[in-house]
Amino acid sequence: MADPAVDVIYVATPHPAHLEHALLAIAAGKHVLVEKPLGLNATQAATVAEAARAAGVFCAEAMWTLHLPKFDVIRQLLADGALGELRTVAAEIGEWFDPGHRILDPALAGGCMLDLGTYPVMFSTWVAGEPDQVEAVGQRDAGGVMASTAMALRSADGVTSTLLATLAAAVPTTASIGGSAGLLTLDGPFYQPGGFTLSLRGGAELSFLEEPIGHQGLHYQASHAAHCIGHGQTESRHRPLADTIATLATMDRIRRCTSDSFAGE
Repeated sequence: MADPAVDVIYVATPHPAHLEHALLAIAAGKHVLVEKPLGLNATQAATVAEAARAAGVFCAEAMWTLHLPKFDVIRQLLADGALGELRTVAAEIGEWFDPGHRILDPALAGGCMLDLGTYPVMFSTWVAGEPDQVEAVGQRDAGGVMASTAMALRSADGVTSTLLATLAAAVPTTASIGGSAGLLTLDGPFYQPGGFTLSLRGGAELSFLEEPIGHQGLHYQASHAAHCIGHGQTESRHRPLADTIATLATMDRIRRCTSDSFAGE
């Protein structure tokens, strides 16, 4: 933090330390990229955002997905109304973890939501906005963390989202957006580099191909942060702090449905 040669701090410590470490970086006058989640809840995320704005430094949640080329194309398709009136969003994520992994540790804010659930919830709020109705059911594992959460959301204009996050089983980890004029389906894992298909109601089908390079795609996020900082921008246009806070606010509502609480909140 005290090194004058350091311009940017990347906070990738365990979840309960994100708030403290982000605030330390900001207080030191450093730009900061914080691994998801920006905080354990929307209140913590808002605290980080307010500190960064007051200090005039760049701050963003490291939601790398939204910096991928395919999401730029999807963003344009949605803006152009290619799917017609939006009706549905679906997204799932699930994988296995070895015993001893931090995601299974209640003291480290473990469970399916902050590591995994953030992706489908982000996808839903990115497409449909904050929901006006939230329902969820969850199942804990033997160690006490929330192993699976199934979610149903509805936006103010009637878009319904069905979402799943689980660390109890592997799932295809695909996603889709359905509208009155077409269906957009993202190959799994939907949050990583890869392709998608746009199927129009009249039968036409268009495919977007992107090399599935996995986490090598993190370089798009790094380049974007460098671009923002180099141009004096304090927030990311791909992931503004208000969007991060809104996603966490939705996750807070989901977690209240399942009585899913974290140490340190």
